[in-house]
Amino acid sequence: MNGFSMNGLASQNGLMTTYGGREVIKHMVKRAYPSGQSVVKQDQYGTSYTFYGQIGIAPELAAGPCDLDCQEKISACMLAHVNNPGQHISIWMVGPDPDLASTYGQWTFFAVGPVSAATTSTGTGSTVTTGGTNPCASFCTSPTVFTSSNYQAGALRTGAACRETTASISGLNLSNIAGRTFKVNGVSFVSDGNISALPDKVNGGYCFQATAGGLDYASFATW
Repeated sequence: MNGFSMNGLASQNGLMTTYGGREVIKHMVKRAYPSGQSVVKQDQYGTSYTFYGQIGIAPELAAGPCDLDCQEKISACMLAHVNNPGQHISIWMVGPDPDLASTYGQWTFFAVGPVSAATTSTGTGSTVTTGGTNPCASFCTSPTVFTSSNYQAGALRTGAACRETTASISGLNLSNIAGRTFKVNGVSFVSDGNISALPDKVNGGYCFQATAGGLDYASFATW
């Protein structure tokens, strides 16, 4: 059984009652649900946590039980993402599922090296080369760096924005973000509100990106 079945997501027992258990749920949802979907659950004290999807290898989980095939996909994906050093590693995933946009008949997960010197074949004749060891190295160039965990971004205006930090933060708040996409370490968010379940750190920190457009007084704050 996994954390999505039986009492795994109950408030009074199971994974929601400990920090470690909530970390497991965060990673399970991130792998199973596609970007744009999320799960909100409470712990034994009534505190709500939002867990966000990203990869989408088992979207059927949102509407029903997770059968053996579903469980195997999630387990394989989670094991492939085990990363004790904490350095950003490129992962190549292929499979028959539409979310992976591949026609290969099997799942393949493997690390292709650290972001500081990674060259990754996409399987389509193109190659993506990444470099750098800062949080935004794989996402944008020349980010604005901030060092305080309690950071107020101010008005982002209507152009694309990119900020990064290695400060220890617990969450962030998005305001007036309508009309644009906001990303944290590549995970997309499209609505205002608090985000308490942050994506995994990349190169020891976080990269915050906002696409161009929307309201010129859109903003975010971290804590």
